[in-house]
Amino acid sequence: MANPDLAVASEGFPPGVNVLLGNGDGTFRAPAYYPVGTNDPFVAAGDFNNDHKIDLIVPDYRYGTVYVLLNTGAASFLPTTPLNFNKQATGTTSAPQNVTLTNTGKTALSIASIKVAGQFAVTSTCGKSVAAGANCKISVTFSPKTQGPKSGTVSIIDSASSKPQVIELSGTGT
Repeated sequence: MANPDLAVASEGFPPGVNVLLGNGDGTFRAPAYYPVGTNDPFVAAGDFNNDHKIDLIVPDYRYGTVYVLLNTGAASFLPTTPLNFNKQATGTTSAPQNVTLTNTGKTALSIASIKVAGQFAVTSTCGKSVAAGANCKISVTFSPKTQGPKSGTVSIIDSASSKPQVIELSGTGT
């Protein structure tokens, strides 16, 4: 018998989906958080890209959009939560926060680009490809130009998904 998993939509802050993998004994592992949308009260499962793996779909009622989270099984991120830089003085740069990208697939993961949006900067050790079973580090810093809350994203275009994989970023300029 397969281990049932659980996907739970989160309307709160931050909005998104928590996926809890089943242990096979009625208990679940700690949730992996996937940030999507702004008002996500529902999540549905199905094979949306015909690869015989269960994917998730999340409607965002605030903007009338639908997010599809494809289960490519080829890349994972740690931590799975958004990066929060809290308070940072304007005109200064924070210490870096790191995300580990692991290629969990059986072939090399090709990386076309890693780009940042907002008042953040990104560097990485990933290069153009990550070997099967290997990992690399993505480092992000926050440099607020003005006071107040700031948000941004790191977008990764790779061979694991037909859509960019996104790491959400937040911080407050003081």
